[in-house]
Amino acid sequence: MDLSLLEELIYIKSIPINSENESLIREKIQRLFLKAAGGQKNSGNISEAYYKKTLITGCRGIIKEIKNFKILAGENTVKNPIDIFSLLRPAAAACTFLLSPSISVNSDIPDSSPLTLLCSADAVLWCVLTLIGTAAAFTENGKIKISVWETNSGAAVKVSGNLLLSVYDLEEETSRCEDAANLCRKTAEMHSGQFFSMYEKHGFSMGFTISSAKLNCSRDDNFLPATTVYDLISDRLSPLYAALNDTAPCLL
Repeated sequence: MDLSLLEELIYIKSIPINSENESLIREKIQRLFLKAAGGQKNSGNISEAYYKKTLITGCRGIIKEIKNFKILAGENTVKNPIDIFSLLRPAAAACTFLLSPSISVNSDIPDSSPLTLLCSADAVLWCVLTLIGTAAAFTENGKIKISVWETNSGAAVKVSGNLLLSVYDLEEETSRCEDAANLCRKTAEMHSGQFFSMYEKHGFSMGFTISSAKLNCSRDDNFLPATTVYDLISDRLSPLYAALNDTAPCLL
């Protein structure tokens, strides 16, 4: 087994994540991912399969760190008119595809009319994907629900799941929940909204609000092209795979 790719991954992880290094890290991750994914497929060798999975999840884990850094550092602050319903509907569908059949992702997102708000599409999408990934890691009965609705001041987004924390990994799991909460708080702050979390019957919910006047725009008036389910799934280093890195199958 050639361990040079693992050494390369370790080296990339040692590079400090900041604005200056982002392009370099992404370039190296892209090259490493292609080498790892281009190896022998469907190998019966358990060690080789585990090695490949380690490399792939390692690459996606670094992408996740970059995304978190950019939002927590306030770098994703550019806002455009975005239909929040159209933005998050494909994310829910893509998560359903990747997490099924072990985990079911249901969505309550209106599809009758757009809700166009001034927001950072990248920050909102990444936050929601992260909340889904966190819920998937701690969901007992395999059910997650994403809800998006209009409010008097803009919109609200909530991800719910059945919370099951293990006493054996409580410290790590608590840390992961706190990381998701910090990201959610920052996203809410970025949009002059509020962060909220609540224990519900047999579950736990976390979400945020967006404070923005509703813009009278059609879907065609949005400044940014809509991200489709295919866009999220076809890019193997997309935010979708990064957010679900610990829970989704290691798809190539």
